[in-house]
Amino acid sequence: MSKKPSVDGMTPLAKEGYEIRQKIFGADNVNAWHERVADDPFLMQYFDFTHEICFAKLWGRNTLDMRMRSILSLAINAANGAPSAIRRHVRSCVTQGLSKEEIGEVLLHVYVYAGAHSSFGAFTVAREVFEEMESEGIVIPEKAQWPSSSTDGAA
Repeated sequence: MSKKPSVDGMTPLAKEGYEIRQKIFGADNVNAWHERVADDPFLMQYFDFTHEICFAKLWGRNTLDMRMRSILSLAINAANGAPSAIRRHVRSCVTQGLSKEEIGEVLLHVYVYAGAHSSFGAFTVAREVFEEMESEGIVIPEKAQWPSSSTDGAA
């Protein structure tokens, strides 16, 4: 478990975003990243801005919950073919309680609406992340924990 690095020097909004980011990706992951970049003012300008805008101002809104935002982020990054972002958002989806089956459904949606190659690339990255997380002792449910709300939804 990594120690909580100092957030001294962050604006109040960046601190708020940092805390939200910890809830999304797990405090240990966020703290480890912060420890690697905290002494680099050049990189910190990126992370401060990201904490303020992406996490405090967007993820901090109440209209969508973190689970839905994690699903959207995974789907959008899969559609864009962004493997490093897919890795982060597979983890965020697991942190928000999604099963492998549900993550697979998100990626199948990408297949239909964004293309087979984007979807397959995301499935491949998701499989790697599942293996990493399981080697870290994280248990990921295979199946959804609740029934789907609708099976007759329109495309």
